[in-house]
Amino acid sequence: MIVEAALVVHIAEFLCDSRQTAVLFEDRLVEQPVAELAANDIAREAGKQVCGFYSGDAAVASETRVIIHGVVYLITEFVFDTDHRTAISAQRVFDAQAKSDGEDL
Repeated sequence: MIVEAALVVHIAEFLCDSRQTAVLFEDRLVEQPVAELAANDIAREAGKQVCGFYSGDAAVASETRVIIHGVVYLITEFVFDTDHRTAISAQRVFDAQAKSDGEDL
């Protein structure tokens, strides 16, 4: 018998409908740290609501790391238990282009 185990977490954060919009949302948060305003900016550009506040228990369906223009993102796809909706988050893990304050590691 094969048993699938999934990490179930409680979500209470802004998530998006695709990997692309999740990355755009995460980048926008750098410029506009208020999540509601960042989500509204992305929605205005997309012509529809693509990121919003999600709350509930969800299973982590997948996690992957991608590099876009020198920035490493952790992309996590969640599947919600109640209605099987999927939503995606992107988190900046490393920015090779970030300005340092002159200190070496």
